Amino acid sequence: MTLAVARIQGDRIAIAADTRLSKPGAVFPAHEGAVKTCIINCTICVAFSNSPELAQRDFLTFAQKFRTAAPSNEAVEYFEKSSTDTGNDYILAFSNPPRLVKIENGKRVSSVAKTIWIGDRDAYEAFRRYELDRRARVERGRAINAVLFADEMDGSPASDLYSAMRHVIADRTIQHAGDFVSVVSNRPEGFRYSVYSDMLYDWPGGESEDYLMSLNDKLQLGASGENSEFCIAQLSPGYIGANCLAFYFAGARCLFVFFGPNNSPAHQCRVIRDVAPDMVQPALFKLLGFDWKWLALVTSAPPSKGGRRDSNDEPASSGIGISFVYRLNTMPKAQPG
Repeated sequence: MTLAVARIQGDRIAIAADTRLSKPGAVFPAHEGAVKTCIINCTICVAFSNSPELAQRDFLTFAQKFRTAAPSNEAVEYFEKSSTDTGNDYILAFSNPPRLVKIENGKRVSSVAKTIWIGDRDAYEAFRRYELDRRARVERGRAINAVLFADEMDGSPASDLYSAMRHVIADRTIQHAGDFVSVVSNRPEGFRYSVYSDMLYDWPGGESEDYLMSLNDKLQLGASGENSEFCIAQLSPGYIGANCLAFYFAGARCLFVFFGPNNSPAHQCRVIRDVAPDMVQPALFKLLGFDWKWLALVTSAPPSKGGRRDSNDEPASSGIGISFVYRLNTMPKAQPG
């Protein structure tokens, strides 16, 4: 099963989806998962639920038929037929003009909603709960998470979608969505996978599980114990329209790479262990045999200072003291404006 959630805000589109594959009575391990979005000709990105094999077949046939930008009406008709033939559901995202279309049970679903989804209903209901209720977060009482997104366009919904989806995949009561969260978003040139770094900080000392952090609270955040050096980062090729991506655990020094031959859907995964941050790019080049100009932002919280309100090293004024350590940063430098 699957959960893929897409949102459009003005001209900006993002899709967040899990990578877990399962079947009745069995859940496959993370390295046997698949990326459930495919960028086709830069101008269209398609998310699927149900069969990755049948989705891959029809994605490749579509890409061969439309080697340049596909007319949106023909794309919708093609995936309506694919849905009828395969039982897959789809979300079609068009970059120019920005537009979302949901196809379910072989038919386009008309909707004026800014957010659409496909996949497991229980997983989506959990997504909405985590999005609307900050107290529902899975690590409450143990950690506070902070997510840093790099080079997203103004108004992009990518961070908001990820911030809710991360809790869905960590929720052990949700069996049919899990492992990693892939995020893809549009830019003026087309679609590209996002670059993010998800860090954990210590829960403020003396606060209950119902505590809701305010930016006016006087706290100095850091990480210790199980939160120390925790970071999961999504790495993206620098090329628009490239269908491969990687996830890196900084503390575990472990790299999961999803890819497909000849830029086909990323349904293969290789795990590379004991990779220091500065060796991530060489490891990716060795595996894939091509310099994909990987974009990476790997950060983690600094050592904890206790998160106490009465700490002597906290600033005198109210406010959150939060910082992070760069472990890997390959993002291009901003040009003077």
